[in-house]
Amino acid sequence: MIHSLTHYLSAFVFLLASSVVYQNALSPFMQPPEVESIALKQSAVRRGDDSLADLFPDGSWQRGTCKQLQTSQGVLLFENWEQTDEAHWRLWPITVVIGRGLSATKASEPVIIEAAEGAELKFTESLDVMSGGAPPIDWGRMVGDVHIFRADPDQEGKRSLDLRTANVGIDSHKIWTTEAINMSVGEARMVGRDLTIHLAGAASPGGSSPAVLDRMELIYLDELMMPLRGGGLFDSANDSGPDSDQPGMISVACGGRVEYDFAIDQLLLRESVSLIYQTAGQLADRFDCQQLELTLNDPTNDSIVRRTPLDWLVKMVAFGSPASAKLPSIDSEISADEITLNATVGLLEASGQRGIRVRRGAIKASLANLIYQFDPANPEAIGVINADGAGIVTVDDPTNPVREARWRDGFYVRPEGVATAKNLNTDVELRVEGDVRAWLVDGGEFAADSIFGLFTPEPVTPDPNSMAPQPGSPESEPRTTLVPKWFNIKGNVRIMTMAVAAETDEMWLDFVSEEEPSPRSGASDGSLAGNSAAASPLRQWVAQPTSDSPMVDPVARTRPVIRGASINAQLRRNSAGLSAKKLSVVGGVEVTHMLEMGGQSLPAKMTGESLALIDGGGQDVLQLSSSPAKPARFELGDGFFVGPQIQIRPSDNMVWINAAGEFQIPTAALPTGLAGSGPAGDVASGNNDGGFIWTSAPHCRWQGEMLFDGRKAVLTDGVDIKASLVSNREPWDLHFSGDRLEVDLQEGVQMRDMASMRDAVIQKITMLQTDERPVIVQALHSAADGVREAKHLIHARSLTISPGGGGQLVGAGPGWYRGWTIAKSITDDSENDYAAASGLSANATMVDSAAQPLTGIHLTFNDSMQADLASRNLDFLRGVRVGVQAVSGWDQAFDAAQMDSISVGQSTLDCDRLRFSVTPGSGVQAYPGASTFASASGSGTSWEMEAVSGVVFRTRNKKGLLEGTASRASYASFKDLFIVEGAPNRPAIFRQTLADGQPGPEGAVRSMTVRPGTMEFKGEGLERFNPGNPELGGRR
Repeated sequence: MIHSLTHYLSAFVFLLASSVVYQNALSPFMQPPEVESIALKQSAVRRGDDSLADLFPDGSWQRGTCKQLQTSQGVLLFENWEQTDEAHWRLWPITVVIGRGLSATKASEPVIIEAAEGAELKFTESLDVMSGGAPPIDWGRMVGDVHIFRADPDQEGKRSLDLRTANVGIDSHKIWTTEAINMSVGEARMVGRDLTIHLAGAASPGGSSPAVLDRMELIYLDELMMPLRGGGLFDSANDSGPDSDQPGMISVACGGRVEYDFAIDQLLLRESVSLIYQTAGQLADRFDCQQLELTLNDPTNDSIVRRTPLDWLVKMVAFGSPASAKLPSIDSEISADEITLNATVGLLEASGQRGIRVRRGAIKASLANLIYQFDPANPEAIGVINADGAGIVTVDDPTNPVREARWRDGFYVRPEGVATAKNLNTDVELRVEGDVRAWLVDGGEFAADSIFGLFTPEPVTPDPNSMAPQPGSPESEPRTTLVPKWFNIKGNVRIMTMAVAAETDEMWLDFVSEEEPSPRSGASDGSLAGNSAAASPLRQWVAQPTSDSPMVDPVARTRPVIRGASINAQLRRNSAGLSAKKLSVVGGVEVTHMLEMGGQSLPAKMTGESLALIDGGGQDVLQLSSSPAKPARFELGDGFFVGPQIQIRPSDNMVWINAAGEFQIPTAALPTGLAGSGPAGDVASGNNDGGFIWTSAPHCRWQGEMLFDGRKAVLTDGVDIKASLVSNREPWDLHFSGDRLEVDLQEGVQMRDMASMRDAVIQKITMLQTDERPVIVQALHSAADGVREAKHLIHARSLTISPGGGGQLVGAGPGWYRGWTIAKSITDDSENDYAAASGLSANATMVDSAAQPLTGIHLTFNDSMQADLASRNLDFLRGVRVGVQAVSGWDQAFDAAQMDSISVGQSTLDCDRLRFSVTPGSGVQAYPGASTFASASGSGTSWEMEAVSGVVFRTRNKKGLLEGTASRASYASFKDLFIVEGAPNRPAIFRQTLADGQPGPEGAVRSMTVRPGTMEFKGEGLERFNPGNPELGGRR
């Protein structure tokens, strides 16, 4: 180790010494000679290709000493280059000019791509940078920010295409990037990601200037804005122009791919497409669809005069499920599976498997398809509408009479002149074919096979109650609306309005504009309240609603239906709406209606030869006339009114039948019970106290006239009413007769107010008499098997029934009551003696096959008779006398006033007030040997009697006569128990006379109970008593 180090150091010292000797001894002698320097000539500056001078401004590096490589399709400009391997090059900064290559044709607007950070390129062949030419680019990638634009040498500073992005790929067919892009095409601006621009192929030799770009695809669209000048999207050409101070802006969004075809200027958007057109100060127009195709009218050509935004479009096609367009600029909407708008010819077509929906202003339509032709120069004007097939139209405009319309075969509208939604200044024809139905704003309805009509413009009258618009505002401008002028309706015609409906084979409707006639002087306030249109419901059959009118549902209620061979109507149109001025129905007139009564629908029907609405200057008359062979007839359920002529006068609030006629009250309108009756089921079956059912509805005849003025109905000159009912399963036949019948309502009703008529309540029914026609009420009572059991007759100077007061009946005296009833069964010997004394046989056969004798009752009164039908109480006041005796037949009568002395089987009762309380259907049998009073009740009814003040009673049987006086007396028929009571200072007095004429017991007591059949009595508070014959005296 030491030996090697020694050799190394020795060699190092030797070399160092040699170097020092060389530097000092030999180096000075080896210096080169001095040579004179010569200045070199400056080389000329190299300039680029002048063919690109029109594309770049002076001073740009592209016009300097950059390197140029030309391919068949374009030119590559760069300053620096580097070959990364045999096939790949890096060039920077770089500019690619597409469309100015080695081909014979040159593009007037080449596409220029600039990348300051350069590009990585791969050529199809080996590249010689110094040659000036280059093979085609196989592919390339531009790094960093990239600027792609389309230069127009003729318009300095204007670029039809301008795109800024980063990291762009390029090959011979396309340019692409996945980075965000900010692109302008003309004045349109697009923001998105993942863009591909397809380059056009080479033009054929001798062809025109080739197109450089073929189409563009953008996968993700974030924003697309296109400014348009000319105001609203569908403004008239007269209202806008190129210098409009209200430019519009179109913004587009979609969830799918965007394509643009540069050759035909067509933009295609896919998936959830929305297009919004916004003008400053106006609502935005909006399109929503799944796919939208927009063919633009050469958007980069400024030489085209564009007066309206539609001038920017050639065609628009929208697809969707559905595709929809909302255009507030023309107050319209449309939705369909496919919508095609051809702006150059003025044609809008819409179709769809599920139909289409359209709205224009207040009009909405659901159609099978639609073809709308309009003037492209004036798109605001109303065009021609052809809608073949079925459709539905609704109108949300109270000034328009039609609310909804439906048809089956087609709908056609043709204006006779130029009209716009703001200026309806021309007539418009309407034709609807096939099962047409239309609903009016007043709740009315039309139906026919076809409708042909004419609408005419009419100024809209401002509401006097509304605030006046500001001068110069749009609201201050005069407005017009379309109103019907005439309609010709054919085939199965049906028209329904708020008050009436009509059916015929043909109908003519004429409309006139005039004010309502002034109401007649002297009319009452109650009959002509409000304006005359409101006072006459006959003229409101097609009445327009006012601001205070409630919402109506034409299906929720029934309405009268008029049928006839032909119907002609003239309707008056004014500020109050529509009203009938003239109406005539001729030939087989039939009017039907359904009335709601008692929770059920009741059919009504009116028949006659002719029906006329006579407009007499505010005094309307609806007149139904009869033919010589058949009178006019009005039916209501199973009831009816019959007369030679029936008149309705709404202005006088009156219904009048002018001569003798008849009517029958419908069963559904009759009461089935009185206040306080039992369950409804028992009432309906006639098996409950106070309940009954009608077996024959009341039938009324009169010889004078019938008049109803809204508060009272009057029948005159002889009224006769018959009816039958079942109460407690027992039939009753009723018969009323008198001279005059009056029916008063609790509150007056107006025929113009249908609600008050439905809610009308009868206050009282009054029957009056004359000497020739006394008031007589007869009631025949039969058992469930049809055998007659009782007969009742009531006579009074007048009878008044008050149903609203719980069923009160008042008869004015003097009057009388007569009754016939089947007596109790006679089973013992004592009663056989009674029958014999009465001149009757116990086994006699009576009228109607009755096996029992009859008992008659005669009651007279001087003041009044009062009955409570609900509680079944009957009161007779002042000078009351009741007589009871056996009779031989249902028509045998006797006079209680002549019963000064009575025979066996007779009884009398005198008092100032007599009250009867009846409990039907008790089924309680009277005691054996029941008295004459008990016999008067019949076999199936228990009743109580109470006599008050000045009571005098007498009754005689085989045991003698019982008579007396009392302050109060009562009798219970089912117990055959007679109770008499005295006053504190006046005891009851009784006296019995035996059958042989001998005096019996007599006395004075505070109260006493008597069984008249056996003459057994029991007294309390005895003040005086004389037993008479002790062997025959009664028990104390």
